[in-house]
This record gives sequence, structure tokens and C-alpha cells, in this order.
Amino acid sequence: MGLLRQAVLYSRIPVGIVALAGLLLSGLVHVASMRGVDVESGWPRVWGLHYALLPMIVLAVVATGIAAGQTRLGFRGFLGLIPVPALIILAVIFLYALVNLLMLTPLSGVGDPVIRDGRFLFNDHGVVREMSEGQFHFQRSVCLRLFSSVWLFLYLFAAVYLLGARPYPNELER
Repeated sequence: MGLLRQAVLYSRIPVGIVALAGLLLSGLVHVASMRGVDVESGWPRVWGLHYALLPMIVLAVVATGIAAGQTRLGFRGFLGLIPVPALIILAVIFLYALVNLLMLTPLSGVGDPVIRDGRFLFNDHGVVREMSEGQFHFQRSVCLRLFSSVWLFLYLFAAVYLLGARPYPNELER
């Protein structure tokens, strides 16, 4: 088996544990943002959770492909790699993220709350308007609630596929 294949397969557990930590942190951010807390004010690096997702998702998909012996997995085959209870939890969290997306997108104004020169502004695709500090923090909490619900699903997806996916027979001997 190639060195890259081995590295990917052996990194499943450590990266899966990191995905669990990301899931926990995303959950904490989500609960705080549901309570109206502007987490970004106290923890500006919260968006690191967003950027850390991509490598974990890629590794989960690549590891699954390697475990399948590079055969193309259909959607059913891909879903068949994980136990049914984990599939149900993934489906529930996916639906929750989707509902949050549909409910919060209009509330978020689909814009970006920013601070410039000590003023609280809302940038709505180039149209900038001033807002109160309370509105500013509310908009940031809504934005983080929206993103963190998606983070919950994606971190769970990565953790489930990296830690809980059923291996193909003799996957490490290939």
C-alpha cells in the first residue's frame, strides 16, 4: 500500500478526535448564539472553526474512497458505511441546520455587521448603513448561529466517517 494511503488511513483516528473537539466547540458557539451572545466579540478566532472544516471533510471522503479500494461508491454505498443510529443522528442534525438556514437567513439580512472607525455598520452587499451597538451584536449572534448550525452537521459528518465508518475488509492491508 502506498505511503499516502497509509498516512490517510492511520490519520483517521487523530483527525476524528479533532473533529469531535470541533463538534463540541461548534455546539458551545451555537448554544451561546441562540442565547443572543455575540461570541465573536469575546473570541475573535471563532471563525477558525469554519476554516478547519475543509481538511477534515476532505480527509473523511478520501479515507472512505481509499477504504473502498478506490472503487466508486454510490450514495447508498457511502451511507452504508456508517451504522444506522449514526445515520439517523446525521439526518436529524442536517434537517436542523436546514431549518436554521431557512429561518435565520431572512433575519440575518444576508449582510455583514462590521465596525469601522468606532461605528457599528451593516454591509448589505455594498449598501452600508449605521446601526446601534445592540443591533450589531444581535446581527453577529444571528450570523454565528446560522454558521454554527452548519458546522455542527459538518463536524459530526467528519467525526462519524473518520471514527465510526465500517471499514472495508482488510482495508489496512491493501
